[in-house]
This record gives sequence, C-alpha cells and structure tokens, in this order.
Amino acid sequence: MPAPREGRADVALVPRPFDDRGLDAETLLTEPRLVARSRLRLADLADRVLPDGAPADREGDGAPSRHLDLAHIFNLIELGRLVWFPPLSVTRRHPRPGIAYRPVDDLRPPILALAWPEDSRSSAVAALPRTALAWVG
Repeated sequence: MPAPREGRADVALVPRPFDDRGLDAETLLTEPRLVARSRLRLADLADRVLPDGAPADREGDGAPSRHLDLAHIFNLIELGRLVWFPPLSVTRRHPRPGIAYRPVDDLRPPILALAWPEDSRSSAVAALPRTALAWVG
C-alpha cells in the first residue's frame, strides 16, 4: 500500500499496477526488462526462480525480496541459481562482465509511477510530478 495513503509520505515512487484509490498518480517511466540470456520467451524459464522466490515463467514483477541486495542477486545470476528481469536502467547502471542482458519477447515492461494523495494541496507535491517528468523525459 503506498505510503501517501497512510500519511507516512507526501509522495511515493510506486510500480504499476497498484491500488490507486484516494491517490493521484503520474507515470514517469516505462522501459523494457531484460534477462541474462539470448532472446527468449517466459516458457524458456520454467525451471528457474526469481529473486522473490516465484517461478520465472509466470509474469510477476520478480522484485527482489528485502533480504537480497543487488550485488547478491547479480552473484546468484552469475552462478546460474537465479533469473531476474531488471529494467533497462538498472542494467545500464550495473553492468556485470558475467551477465549478458537480453530481451524477453513476451514480458510486459515495468511501469514506475509517482503517487500522492488526491486531496493534497501542497505546492511542492504539485511541482514534483512536473519536475520528475522533465527529468526522465
């Protein structure tokens, strides 16, 4: 549940889809996710596991569980123990010589959005989506 709905934050970055009741949101980024292998389909990953423990051939977000950091995830990928579908921006920021990133033909791209309470009257909150869109655009 996004922190703005609970009053713990004025704004939050959230992956879509999410429960947007009571929130306004602006999509900031949609980009392809890649996998460490030559081009393939989800069915090709039937015996693999995602960082969240889910089977890799089911289209979930595969978001890393809280106890795995990026270095650990990449090490497990290099050892052949894990598959992950990181967004393109992550692969560019964290190149690894032992990993070749490839597109997955039938995998939907992740969508990152900025969300805030729909009744917010903060001028700073109102300015943030415009600034963020200008920055990622």
